[in-house]
Amino acid sequence: MQDNIDLIQQAYDNQPYLSLPFPQCAPERIAAIAHLFGLSTPDPATARVLELGCAAGGNLIPYAARNRGAKALGVDLSGRQVADGQRMIQALGLDNIQLRQGDIAKLAESPGTFDYVICHGVYSWVPAHVRDAIMRICERQLGPNGVAYISYNTYPGWKAKEVMRDAMLFRSVGQPDPRLRLQAGRSMVAFLGRSVVPDSVIARIIGQYAPAVRDGRDDYVAHEFLEPNNLPCYFHDFLAHAADHGLAYLAEAEVSTMFATNLPPDVAEPLLKEFGGDQRQLEQCMDFIRNREFRQTLLFREGLKRSAGYRLDEQRLRGLHYTADLPCLDGAARYDAHPQRFGSTSAHVATLATPVFKAAAVALTEAWPGTLSVDAMLAGIRDRIGAPPEQVEPQLLPFLGMLVRRGIGAFRLQPVPGSRMAGARPLVPAITRRHAALLAVSGNGGHVFNDWHEPVMLDAASMEILPLLDGAHGVDDMVAALRKATGVDGISGPAAPSPAAAAAAAAAVSDVELRRRIEGFLVQLEDMKLLQ
Repeated sequence: MQDNIDLIQQAYDNQPYLSLPFPQCAPERIAAIAHLFGLSTPDPATARVLELGCAAGGNLIPYAARNRGAKALGVDLSGRQVADGQRMIQALGLDNIQLRQGDIAKLAESPGTFDYVICHGVYSWVPAHVRDAIMRICERQLGPNGVAYISYNTYPGWKAKEVMRDAMLFRSVGQPDPRLRLQAGRSMVAFLGRSVVPDSVIARIIGQYAPAVRDGRDDYVAHEFLEPNNLPCYFHDFLAHAADHGLAYLAEAEVSTMFATNLPPDVAEPLLKEFGGDQRQLEQCMDFIRNREFRQTLLFREGLKRSAGYRLDEQRLRGLHYTADLPCLDGAARYDAHPQRFGSTSAHVATLATPVFKAAAVALTEAWPGTLSVDAMLAGIRDRIGAPPEQVEPQLLPFLGMLVRRGIGAFRLQPVPGSRMAGARPLVPAITRRHAALLAVSGNGGHVFNDWHEPVMLDAASMEILPLLDGAHGVDDMVAALRKATGVDGISGPAAPSPAAAAAAAAAVSDVELRRRIEGFLVQLEDMKLLQ
């Protein structure tokens, strides 16, 4: 048993996983989902949060940076990753977060209780006794009204992927060098792609999953397909395991996956007729229909009373703050019964034929990426169509329910400020800029995080610009800085440009073009909710 744990530790020490924020498990998101389904949880701004399998803290550090009144503890088996995270925490000056190296199965109860327990990308990748320990920690150390987030690979979707994993393991067995093991696994997939009988089951499996193996990051492919443990389970078996430890199903972190109404009517109607009274059975059946591969499940203490079921309660909807980017795709919005399409590349497209719905979509889009309360939306709708709030609200709340069910936009219990560029001197928070610079030096990738706990990936040229987004510099300053970095101004610059400088030089042959690209980058940062 210990040999297996040693192999896992060695795998992550030798090849650390890219440590990023995962928006699905942000405590702010979990709290909003819990509210939606009738459970009042502690305020994330002052909560105690435990992350099991924290890697280098890429998920936990952004939370602690946003919520300085909270306390966060991360535990990971990999001493190398924990050490990387500890250096980052110290460099950022954060005093509300700790990372510890250790075996989850041996975690003592001394850390106390926690309002949120997060376990992302661990449950399926560890032996049975560690999975038991994860549930035991949630059972013993989840505080009153606390919520646990656990992600895991699921059947039936992983049935097919297991065939490819088995082939990769077969080809790489006995190879001690991680790089050669990864190379052998990938070569096996490529060989099968050329060799299997066309239109056979194995050919379809390889055709579907080979691109992820061929093009995926090395750390992802190695840990997803070549780890000693990868044990998917059915949703109902996961819930049975949770129940053994006094834990009950609350919701999915991807709320839209919970609703059969998102399926075609001829599929949804018999499902709801058969399983409409049992959410767990309904979702298990939908997993078969969708061939689901991955789940992110929220659990709470069994027996704890909730004030809502799985039908969206309008008063619960009223207590949330919403964001959505829903520009009208059919010209200007017309506040009449004429159907028009609303949506963007980052959201599903919705066809709206109700004046209230259209006015709400326009109000949300104007505020995006900041949130609007229901009262703010009512005021915006009144300004557009002239109807009083008491007439509008009975229509607005079902519209918001539709957004939630379909996964359009996002919602929180507390308002999230907008991040559109104001004036000519754009600003990214200082701690965000510092975090990105430290990550670039450590080799853990150029990225930052936003208020929605989303990673924002940056290329080399963008990393040159980021330090100048301090509210004191404009686009002209950025053009000059990049010119100096590339050494093409005829005055200064290294003889051999850095990768970032080389990327900037390749991107810009003139100041006009360079300025255009910088302005485009700033627009992207607006879209990614990063600028203040």
